[in-house]
Amino acid sequence: MTSRQSLNGFGEAGERWVAQELRERGLTVEWIGSRTDYDLLIEGCAKGEVKSAFLSDNSNHRGSGRWQFSLRRNGVLVDEHVLFLVCYQDLESDPLAVFVIPGDALDAELSKIDITSADPRDYGGQWARFRDAWDVVDRVVARLPARKPELIRPRVQDEEVPF
Repeated sequence: MTSRQSLNGFGEAGERWVAQELRERGLTVEWIGSRTDYDLLIEGCAKGEVKSAFLSDNSNHRGSGRWQFSLRRNGVLVDEHVLFLVCYQDLESDPLAVFVIPGDALDAELSKIDITSADPRDYGGQWARFRDAWDVVDRVVARLPARKPELIRPRVQDEEVPF
């Protein structure tokens, strides 16, 4: 059985990996996940959210498995500037793929994203254009005002977790 602590550790591993990757690309990144509703503050102005997943068994979807990412809990809208979906085979290796999605490509009420290919590098669906699209971060940061955003999301209503 997976504990909440091990899930938090898994999530933090993805957050730290993305933060390091962004730093290696020359960006200033603050890991803030434990203190706010977002995981990363990029260049002092962009709110980043990181979601990590392992391949899920999905015998109902051509038997190949998929990567499932929950985006919303407890009535919180999706409103980050950049969403990072990290597909891990194991935590000892770098991710197989990362989807770097600008917030304006997301519906605020979207509750989950599925990458429906056992190998995320072969995925050709709606989110494929954002696979390893690290340039999205530069474009998002360039159009934001150079000031720190609100880092606590407004609550809209209580809701059940979608899965």
